[in-house]
Amino acid sequence: MDGVCPVCVIDNSSVLLATGSGADAVIAPEMLAFARTLGFRFRADRVGHPDRKGRIECPFAYIENNFLAARSFEDFDDLNRQAVAWCRDIANHKPKQALGMSPEAAYVIEKPHLRPLPDALPLVYELLERVVARLCLGRHQPLLRSRALRRPIGRRLQASRRDRSMSAARTRRSPFTRG
Repeated sequence: MDGVCPVCVIDNSSVLLATGSGADAVIAPEMLAFARTLGFRFRADRVGHPDRKGRIECPFAYIENNFLAARSFEDFDDLNRQAVAWCRDIANHKPKQALGMSPEAAYVIEKPHLRPLPDALPLVYELLERVVARLCLGRHQPLLRSRALRRPIGRRLQASRRDRSMSAARTRRSPFTRG
């Protein structure tokens, strides 16, 4: 793809939301970080608002009957190559009743309104936010060299974990502790 929409409307998925729904939805911290990285924001649609949902009619049957039928694959890379070619050359050119045009034609209209993607994507990481109750960092003891983390007990920390490394930063005060 050549960019991202400024707003991604979602349907109150528990994978994306920490709590709430619709206008009261709280997006999960990991998903907020993901959206910030790519330059868009999530907006949760209110529950029971079907005309605001994306429209996908029988996608599995369409793929099974038009792409998978009579094909064989050497491995997952071969399957992906064939799937990309099928989408590019066949599926995206077929007019869809809900759009009133093909997905390719809709994309040409929408493309000028997309925000550019970053040149390089950051590493995938797990974002954790915790209030420190006691100090037992073990092998992560070097994190305490940071001035912001000298007295972490009772403070809210945001930690990101990548593969085998971990970093932490102090965030706002916890409403339940002093300091």
